[in-house]
Amino acid sequence: MLRIEHELSKITNIGLGVNLQIGYLDILKTNLLSVDFEYSREESQKVSLLFTPEEMPTLEQDPYIQGAVATVLAGRWGRDEERELAPYIQAHEERLVEKQKFQWQVLLFGGYATKRTESLAISGPQGSRRFYRHTDNRSFSLQDPLTRLLSDLFSSLLSFGGSQINRIFFEDKEFVLEYQHEKNLINEGGGISSEQRDFTLRFGEDFYVGLKLPLLAKSAQKKILKRLEGHAHVGDELGQWLASGALKPPLRLQIAHEVSESGILHLNLKEYRDHFDALSSVCGARVDSNSKFFKKLFNGCLAMKDQFDAYWMTLTHFPVTARVRGECDVQVNKRYSRWNPFTWVKRKRLFDACVNAATVKTREERNLDVPLSRLKSFLVPYFHMVTNREELTVPFGEENVFTHGQLTARTGSGGTFQKHIRIGQFRGLGAVDSYQREVGQATLLEPSRSPASASDKNSTDLQE
Repeated sequence: MLRIEHELSKITNIGLGVNLQIGYLDILKTNLLSVDFEYSREESQKVSLLFTPEEMPTLEQDPYIQGAVATVLAGRWGRDEERELAPYIQAHEERLVEKQKFQWQVLLFGGYATKRTESLAISGPQGSRRFYRHTDNRSFSLQDPLTRLLSDLFSSLLSFGGSQINRIFFEDKEFVLEYQHEKNLINEGGGISSEQRDFTLRFGEDFYVGLKLPLLAKSAQKKILKRLEGHAHVGDELGQWLASGALKPPLRLQIAHEVSESGILHLNLKEYRDHFDALSSVCGARVDSNSKFFKKLFNGCLAMKDQFDAYWMTLTHFPVTARVRGECDVQVNKRYSRWNPFTWVKRKRLFDACVNAATVKTREERNLDVPLSRLKSFLVPYFHMVTNREELTVPFGEENVFTHGQLTARTGSGGTFQKHIRIGQFRGLGAVDSYQREVGQATLLEPSRSPASASDKNSTDLQE
């Protein structure tokens, strides 16, 4: 038996950056402000060939097959090779990755935001499928002043760059959407059934606080405990340990929440009023009230509410056609004159009610065409606002979210402490990884799993 694998990739990068530096006696130069934007595009393909013992004589005797194999071994793959070697192709994967990254740094504070779209086409004996994975990351960090100073000093004096800069605080949030479809539904529009099994939502959090700056450490500890609220009251227990000195920084919380297709079904079948209450709990105030207007304006609540309204309208109504508009115009004109200015408001209300009644979907029809682009536009800002699992699970249902992760810290005696979190029912590896395992392939895409999925047999588990 002979197995041959061919992999080829092409990467294109475009970057733009602006830096503001200050120098001291031509010895030390440090960045006061830096802003960088980077766009990258990677195209790759992977081909797996398999010759069984019964097929080896064909390889040894057929010059066309030998030539195609020699071309593959030389690192080339084209249509001629695909045609000649078609019976021996075990798997063929084509991947396209586009990534946009915006990164900033102001003195010791920094952060980045990335958007990544991956397209993966998998072909094999069982047929072919195309998957898409959309990832949104946001991160904020604070550098250690001492290592930052050493890094700037080495960069100024030596040609090989500076030393490693340690972060004493960082928070990273990741949103992942995976689905199986022939086109990119985020960019091109369209929807899928909420009952489709090749569909995954994942929310990942990574939160860390180091040893330096005690005041910051206390604030970050409170934030970590707030993240743990709703996890079987583990926050209360850890709070006592931190207060007593049994646990100390560095602290790191890595956690992931995975939503099944039943969670989307739950989201779509709830009433609008229920969702309104969920948004209000996240924002800390009624989103349509006039109180605390400026607070809601600057924390993104109004924008998030608008995104949800757009998703809900697209989900619950068919597009308005010219025929519907015409029929509603006729009904309005029969009741109110268009030339009477005192009835313009009434005409508008009656027209909107008519259009709404003519285009509204039934509860069953809602789940046949879920608008993914609108859903993503709502869920990304919603995820960045939630502070605990309870708020995150409100739209999807407690039973439809699987949460797993771990908290690591130092004990009072200097040892390592780990506490694992596992709540809910595990529902699979995700759309891409599940299919690749089904067809027996090694994963080509690098896993977007949160580091929280790591496990340790000697650690304490928390389960529900």
